[in-house]
Amino acid sequence: MKRYSVCLLALLVLLLAPGCGSNGLPDKDGVYPVQSHSVTWDGDQYRFFWADSSGALHEARSKDVKLVQDDRSFLQVQAHKGVLHLLSSEPVIVLGQDSRGQFSDSWFPFLVGATVGSALGGSRVPSYYYPPTNVYGRGDQIDGSIASSSPKAPDYSTVKTPPYAVHPAAGSVAGQNSGTGGGNAATNKLGGSGSSSGSGSVGGQAGGTGGGSAAGSKAGSSSQSGASSGSRSGGGSSAPSSGGGSRGRR
Repeated sequence: MKRYSVCLLALLVLLLAPGCGSNGLPDKDGVYPVQSHSVTWDGDQYRFFWADSSGALHEARSKDVKLVQDDRSFLQVQAHKGVLHLLSSEPVIVLGQDSRGQFSDSWFPFLVGATVGSALGGSRVPSYYYPPTNVYGRGDQIDGSIASSSPKAPDYSTVKTPPYAVHPAAGSVAGQNSGTGGGNAATNKLGGSGSSSGSGSVGGQAGGTGGGSAAGSKAGSSSQSGASSGSRSGGGSSAPSSGGGSRGRR
């Protein structure tokens, strides 16, 4: 009888404990803590670590994740859909590669938008957010976002990068080689190329390139009507074109 009760209790715990779906998100609706500095955009999908009620960490990998600015960072799951609530000061790690190898930079989706105010029609509305450019150098910081109504990265060949979107991060050395993020065939300013499937880790120490398409160099970009989020003019953000992933220029 005692053995039966122990087995029944163990089964009950398993049923009540949040499990993981195929993408690593919790399979039960609720609010879950997110480990700081673990959110990564690899050019194809978001990756981050969330904690269950016991404190155990689980890695989620999904394209279908919305972001929203909030007063604290956490994961909200409803109907198997995830929304990452992030502080404006919480960085999202972006991956890149240059002639020196793989690197990671910090992207702040809401940093400029929070300053401008109405840049994203109010960044307190959950949406699919993507970096304003896929071209950045080692030691850079990326500010602002492109908002979309669907979980699909923009076609960066049609996106005009705001001049303030990329700048050297505090404490970084100016004049680094320019790299590209999010591509599995990224090309840097010096003409080198390479691919890797490495993954980032907690705390912003990330390596490898993401699973997106080939990324362009820093030689320039095409213009696009509308503005990416965080525009100084305060205009609304434009959704990315319905085309596929970014295409590179060599």
